[in-house]
Amino acid sequence: ISAVYTDNPNIFKGYERGAFSFITKPFQPEILINKVKFFIKIHQQELALSRLNEDLKNTNTNLILMNKELESFSYSVSHDLRAPLRAVHGYAKMLSEDYSKQLDGEANRLINNIMSNGKKMGQLIDDLLEFSRVGRKELNKTNVSMHQMVTNFWDELKNECDYRNIEFEIKELHSVKSDSVAIKQVWVNLILNAVKYTKFKAPAVIEIGSEVVNDEIVFYVKDNGAGFDMRYADKLFGVFQRLHSDDEFEGTGVGLAIVKRIVSTKELLSIFHFLKYNTMIDEIEILIVEDNASDAEMTIRALKKNGLTNKILHLKDGAEALEFIFAVGNYAGREIENKPKVILLDLKMPKVTGTEVLRAIKSDERTRKIPVVILTSSKEDPDIQECYDLGVNSYVVKPVEFDEFQKAIFDLGLYWMIVNQPPH
Repeated sequence: ISAVYTDNPNIFKGYERGAFSFITKPFQPEILINKVKFFIKIHQQELALSRLNEDLKNTNTNLILMNKELESFSYSVSHDLRAPLRAVHGYAKMLSEDYSKQLDGEANRLINNIMSNGKKMGQLIDDLLEFSRVGRKELNKTNVSMHQMVTNFWDELKNECDYRNIEFEIKELHSVKSDSVAIKQVWVNLILNAVKYTKFKAPAVIEIGSEVVNDEIVFYVKDNGAGFDMRYADKLFGVFQRLHSDDEFEGTGVGLAIVKRIVSTKELLSIFHFLKYNTMIDEIEILIVEDNASDAEMTIRALKKNGLTNKILHLKDGAEALEFIFAVGNYAGREIENKPKVILLDLKMPKVTGTEVLRAIKSDERTRKIPVVILTSSKEDPDIQECYDLGVNSYVVKPVEFDEFQKAIFDLGLYWMIVNQPPH
C-alpha cells in the first residue's frame, strides 16, 4: 500500500518482486476491506490445498507400503500354498497309479475327486494371483489392432478346440490406443468364457465385433451358449460370483472379475435361454443348499454314515432353493406347508447368496420358523454378524479335516433332527 510509488513502473516492480496486490493511497476503506477478505480467503484455500497435498502424499506412501505387503503376500501364497497342494495331489496320484487295481470303483472315484479338487485349487491360486496383479502393472499405451489380436488368439485356441463344432465370426473391430498386454487379457477371458459356455451347443456360434454408439466404440462378444438370468447380471463380474454350478461349467469365478478391473465398463452381450425343471419333491426333512459338489457329497455321506437317513434334498444354488422353499417356479406344484425340518445353507453361491436366501426365509411369516444353519468356510466377522442379525439359528464353519467335518455334520443332524423340538 503506497501513496508515493503509484506509477506503473513501480507497480509492475512490486508484482515482479512477489506482491500479491498493489493498492495506492488514498483508497476507499470498502475496497481495502474487500481485498483483505479476498486475500484471507485465498490464503485459507492455499492452506487447505497444502494440507490436502500432504494427505495425498501420506496416502500415496501408505499405498506403496500396502502394495509391497500385497506383493509379499502374493509371493507367499504362490510358494507356500503350492507345496502342501502338490503333496496332496502327488500322493493321490501315486495312490492311483500304484494301487488302483487293488481298490474298488468307489475308492478310485474318491481319489480322482482329490486330484480334481487339487487341480482346481491350483487354478484358483493362479487366478487370485493374477487378479491381485491387475491394476498394479504400469500401463504402456500403444496403437493396438483389435482385429489382429483376436485373430491371433483364435488361431492359437482353435487347435485345442478342433473336436468342437464352433462357428467363430470376427466382424469389424476398431483399432484403439491401449496397453496391449492388458487388453489381450480382456479378450482371452471373454473368448474363453464364450467357448466354455457353448460346450453343449452344436454348432457353437461366437461372434465378436465392435460398433460406434454415441461417439464411443463398443466391443462385444455374442454367443449361443448357456447365458444367464438377467436378474443376476449385476453379479456377473464379481470375484467368485458364478451363475452356474461346477457340475455344469468348470471355473473359479475370477476371469470376468479380471475383465472388470482392466476396463471400467464393458458391454457384454449374450444370447440366453432359461432351463426349466419339473421336479416335484415333498416331505423333505433336510434341505442342503450347497454349490460345491464335494462338500455336498461329504455332508450327505456324514449324515447317512451316522444313521441320519432322513429324506435329504440337495440344491445347487440359492435361486433354486428359494423356488423350492416358497413353492414357485419349477416347484410351483409343491405344497409350501411341507417345510424341511432344517436347512443347511452355504453362504457363497451363484445367482443368489446364502444371506439373501436367509433374509427371504426369516422375513416371511410362512417360513421364518424353519431352522436355518449356515454351513460355510467363512470365518469373517461381518458374515457372522449379518447372519445373526437376519435371524440365523446357528452359524457353523466347515472344518478342513474330514473327521472333524463328519463330526460337525453329525452333531448338527443329531441336534436339529432328534434333540430339537420345533414349534407346531
